[in-house]
Amino acid sequence: MSEQHWTCRTRAQFDSFVSNVVDLWHFENPLLIKWSAGEKRSLGQNALFHVWIRHLTLHMNKTTEYEYDEDAVKTYIKRRWGIRTVFVDPITGEEMPSLKSTGKYDKGEMTALMNKVEEFAACIGCTLPVWGEYLDLMEAA
Repeated sequence: MSEQHWTCRTRAQFDSFVSNVVDLWHFENPLLIKWSAGEKRSLGQNALFHVWIRHLTLHMNKTTEYEYDEDAVKTYIKRRWGIRTVFVDPITGEEMPSLKSTGKYDKGEMTALMNKVEEFAACIGCTLPVWGEYLDLMEAA
């Protein structure tokens, strides 16, 4: 069985999850269960974020004398506003600063990053497209 994700918001949903595991799992195989509060960032957020990176890169290349690529712009954004973590060197035990992968952000963390990116874009005169979940969240606020 491949990796699956379950979101449980109620006791009934949790009970359904447990029932599914009991009914479908082959107990001769190990089972790893992880949980966290919140929801993993959505594919919609991820897609819009990458569209924004593309728009920002094009805008910056048109309005400055520098030549940026999308990876450099994404790295800049993550270094400027991304979530910091600690990486422990497995050989020396030394702690080193690191950046959390956006793929591991939850919805709230991704929304906070996208708010910062939108502010940055406005400061440099770049208009970003907005749709989907992000638009729904903005309208609900």
